Amino acid sequence: MLLVPYSEIDEIFEYHRSRIQEHDCCGLSIREIVINPHPLSCCMLQKGPCIKAVIFLSFLLICIVPVVAQDVPYRFTVSPVSAEGRPGDTITYYIAITADPGFKNPIDFTMDVSSMGYSKNFVLGTYEGPYPRSSTYVLTIPQNVPTGVTADVTINGRSGGYLQQQSLKLKIKGSGGPIEDITSIITDLINTALKEIARLTGGK
Repeated sequence: MLLVPYSEIDEIFEYHRSRIQEHDCCGLSIREIVINPHPLSCCMLQKGPCIKAVIFLSFLLICIVPVVAQDVPYRFTVSPVSAEGRPGDTITYYIAITADPGFKNPIDFTMDVSSMGYSKNFVLGTYEGPYPRSSTYVLTIPQNVPTGVTADVTINGRSGGYLQQQSLKLKIKGSGGPIEDITSIITDLINTALKEIARLTGGK
């Protein structure tokens, strides 16, 4: 049997008592301190400003690193930008498509026409690479569209999660004369006012 002098036992006891006092904020038992003499606990964080600084800087880097939006890899132009006609007339639109090198995915084109409560969607077709390429679309002005107004036309080009748009104007003519001209001016002003109200209220 190994006999340990009382003096050494007292020294061991006093040593572990001091370790417990140093770790009062952790609530660690004497067994935990003996097993792990350097526990990562709240007292270490309190006495380690460098550790807190590293954690704080890491949090800032995670929060402030900007998310870079990916550019649309294709572009298109549609002409004419402004056109006019009567219900039943046809208008030929020319579409020119360009894209970044290597982009050959199909692009779906649609047209939205709206004015004074009237709204209609037209499917222009799907175009596939390689790009650049061009095409035409012949629009027949619907018979039931309001006359004497300027309609807002939006061309949409979608490919996967990408969307590219272009705005056009289409003046719908009626029988003509000063009354129609006055009506057209009034409706254009109303359309402009409605779009401004929608913009201010967060609508489309």
